[in-house]
Formats: sequence, structure tokens, C-alpha cells
Amino acid sequence: MSAARQTVPAQGTPGQVLAELFMRPLGLTAYRVAKDLGCAPITISQILRGKRAITTEMAWKLAAYFGIAPQFWLNLQMMQDLAALSRRPAGPPAVGGCAALGKRRFAIRDVRDPKTGATQTQVLLVS
Repeated sequence: MSAARQTVPAQGTPGQVLAELFMRPLGLTAYRVAKDLGCAPITISQILRGKRAITTEMAWKLAAYFGIAPQFWLNLQMMQDLAALSRRPAGPPAVGGCAALGKRRFAIRDVRDPKTGATQTQVLLVS
């Protein structure tokens, strides 16, 4: 089975996915991947240990190297970031709320231009 078709670990960090599904099956070391990608070995090492996030540029490099879309790597990172935020005591932000707005309310609506048919989203502050 190819590495891209294996199941992604449910709770895994992007670094764990990189190590378990891509590097280990191919017998690659962090040093080898780093040299092939043109980055410092510490960069790959930190990604593998969950100490560094996968940036857009790194996702692009990993995509080219392993033949998988950059969105795959960015989605893994986004899922990790959201999971980390959801573990914070405050929880997710309130819908329609913003600390800078205080007790003010706002409305969001989509407006369609009758001439072009284009839709534009408007945010209206309601006193």
C-alpha cells in the first residue's frame, strides 16, 4: 500500500504523520529529507517532534517531495492548531462576538449585485 493511501492517525501531529506514513516506510531520515528539501535538519527534526508548525512554504516543499498536495500538509497543521485551541479553558469564541466590539451587535448579510450577479458579504454594526 502506498504511503498516501494509509490512514492518518486520528490524534497525530503533522510531524507524526510525516514520520509514520512517509519517512519510515521509505527509510528516510530527518537529515536526508532536510537536505533534499534544502532546509536545515533542525527544521525537520522540530516538525517531527511537534515543536514547529508546517508553514505554507514547507507544505509546498513536502508536497513536491512526496507527491501529495500541499493542502494535505496544511490541513494536518490546521487540524492540530484547532485541536490545541479547543483544549484551552476558554473554549471557542462566541459566534458573532468580538472583544473589541464589547456589547455591540452586528449583522452579516450577503448582497447580490443585480447588474453583475456577484455576491458580496457585508458586516453591519447594529447599535
